[in-house]
Amino acid sequence: GATDAELAVMQIHEEEIFDETFWLETLLGGCTALETELAEAYDYVSPCFPPHYNIFDSIFQLYHLQFAQAVDVIGQVSDKLSTTGQLRLMQWVCSYQQTLRGLGVQEELVRLPIAPLSSHPDDVAGFALLINSYTDRMEATMTDWYRSILAQDLEGQPQQMGDGTLRTPGVIDFFRMLNEQVGLRPSVVLSSIICVTTEMLIRQATSSDLIAS
Repeated sequence: GATDAELAVMQIHEEEIFDETFWLETLLGGCTALETELAEAYDYVSPCFPPHYNIFDSIFQLYHLQFAQAVDVIGQVSDKLSTTGQLRLMQWVCSYQQTLRGLGVQEELVRLPIAPLSSHPDDVAGFALLINSYTDRMEATMTDWYRSILAQDLEGQPQQMGDGTLRTPGVIDFFRMLNEQVGLRPSVVLSSIICVTTEMLIRQATSSDLIAS
């Protein structure tokens, strides 16, 4: 082991523990404050200028770009966030977009600009990266659910129904669980979840791995 003299000269570094909950509260609190400022600009600043100045459009574009840049940065590290953290961020973006619609922003402008910090036109926007990371996790989770439920079906006995038919409850249980999960998710990811689930079911149905095991 190390001697007392060696220990005395060793530098001890303490790693700061990342507090995701505090970080999200701070981030989303700041974003919500800016969102409120934008609504106040619509209510109180815009009427002070002649309509042909379109002053709110200029203010909106400035704020919108800042939000998009923030989401782009978050999207680059979205894999490091918890699933709950990813959901909170997506829910905030959806809420912000609803605010814009309420302020009369045209639908084509409601979407966050594509990768405003990127110099490459083919780079993916941060919000898309966030959604992709979330759906990848959902796919892994649903695959585990499906394989576990199907394995129990194969090992167990089918249930006899009142009309004499036999059935296994696995698929029903799977879609019940999936329906519960979909009900908790923001609308922006629902189509992605449905696509991922469909693709996963097709892969599992055409795979012989589980049957062979």
